[in-house]
Amino acid sequence: MQNPANAMLIHQSMEQYTMLDYANHVLEQCWDICYDKNVTREELTAGDLSDGKTQKMDACARKCVARQFEVMRLMNESRQQREQEAMANMAGMGM
Repeated sequence: MQNPANAMLIHQSMEQYTMLDYANHVLEQCWDICYDKNVTREELTAGDLSDGKTQKMDACARKCVARQFEVMRLMNESRQQREQEAMANMAGMGM
């Protein structure tokens, strides 16, 4: 039988990897939404980005990332609640 401490470490490592992978995915999505779609090649090559436009894109990116992680948090809470309910049902059945 596997050592419970090792199983917990493996689970924590997997969770951490999943979060980092998700963070990279979110950053890429938000970059596309907030920067790539709002800046033209001409603006970049001319260095013609106004501070106001840059600030709007930065605010968009912050909101986008926050929304993505809020959704993930809600999904995790729902999953945990379903797991707890399933365990409670199993305990109630005498399993």
